[in-house]
Amino acid sequence: MTNWRSETTRFAARLDAIDARLPDLSASLQDLPGGPFKTLGTSTEWLYYQCCLSVVLANNSTSELAESFKERWKSGCFLSASLCARLLVEMWGVVEFADAGILDKFEATKDLDAAAVRVTRLNMGAKGDIPLPWGDPTGFEPIHAMEFVRAIRQNEVDAIEEYNSLCNASHPSFLQHSYLLMAGKTYDNWGNKTFAEYADKMLERLIRITEMSINGVVNAGVQIAERAIPIVKHWD
Repeated sequence: MTNWRSETTRFAARLDAIDARLPDLSASLQDLPGGPFKTLGTSTEWLYYQCCLSVVLANNSTSELAESFKERWKSGCFLSASLCARLLVEMWGVVEFADAGILDKFEATKDLDAAAVRVTRLNMGAKGDIPLPWGDPTGFEPIHAMEFVRAIRQNEVDAIEEYNSLCNASHPSFLQHSYLLMAGKTYDNWGNKTFAEYADKMLERLIRITEMSINGVVNAGVQIAERAIPIVKHWD
């Protein structure tokens, strides 16, 4: 019988392995000192430490999103899986931004003030009345998600085009939204051969950008850990 489950079995192995490299990122962060600290290092060391904190957050967020992506996909809920994929692209961009947009720029210009503003906006920016953990208002504008997407350095994929496709899926007035719904258990339109041909390509694209995003988080995150942890590991 032709249905969404039978027509997506070819993706099963890739789906199960989609987060297989995340332990590599966790391992690269194991020597990052944890607070509270008796004394803090220099402002430069603090910059590198904050970039590592961005990676820790991205690692944990990516792990949760990857788990949710797999659960949604296996349940035939491709629309909600695509929303996880969209945020995973943004998480990839966050880590690339910390690496290239903050650390690379700082090392090239030595402008610590500008780098400090960027990393503070990255870690503590907010819209609305979201307080900092100790209760004070943040006072920092967040960095727009498109800055993260533009920070992705990957020659083999047009990150902005892929991101825009995922954004289209999030709008209920866009056809991509309906197609993802039709591909899953809600409508299960795989008996329509014309639709099935498009849906197969659509899901291939969805799982591919998800794989690339997770691997991108790992690659850029490990790179930040390798350059930053030696600078701050003496903190106590």
